[in-house]
Amino acid sequence: MKEKELFCAASGRDDYGVGRSLIRLETKIVDGDNEESILRETFVDYPEITLFRGGRFVMADIKFGDSLNVDYVNMRAQLLELMVPQNSRDEEEDTCPVTVLTIMPKEYMGEYFICGMHPAWSFISSKVDGANDTIRFIFNNEDIHSYEVDSEVFEKEDEKED
Repeated sequence: MKEKELFCAASGRDDYGVGRSLIRLETKIVDGDNEESILRETFVDYPEITLFRGGRFVMADIKFGDSLNVDYVNMRAQLLELMVPQNSRDEEEDTCPVTVLTIMPKEYMGEYFICGMHPAWSFISSKVDGANDTIRFIFNNEDIHSYEVDSEVFEKEDEKED
């Protein structure tokens, strides 16, 4: 599948006015040995998303429609929590803050997903002179890609649990 097709399937709203994708935002601290310390995870069901790949960057806008939307408030708090000075990159201890955004279009649920790391982000308004209700993520092109779900990995995990 072409990545552009997946971006189109993930963006906008369906015929019922519902967003077309599930989102997972994960923030963590990773050290040089790839040991992870997960700070927080947020899952959001079907917000409106707009994905756009330009020359050097991919922009992902997640629109919540209201500055008091609980998912917007939680995701905003998660991102602000990552930005405190004690979570800054520490070269001496070889640690780095990591943000991972995963988008799964419901049209291809369980088949394909989009995953990006290390974005810049900002809180913006979807309306002129309105309150912030949208989170804009900007990824370098090499930091966001589409993937096919490997069902064999899930089968092996299920076998381990049995």
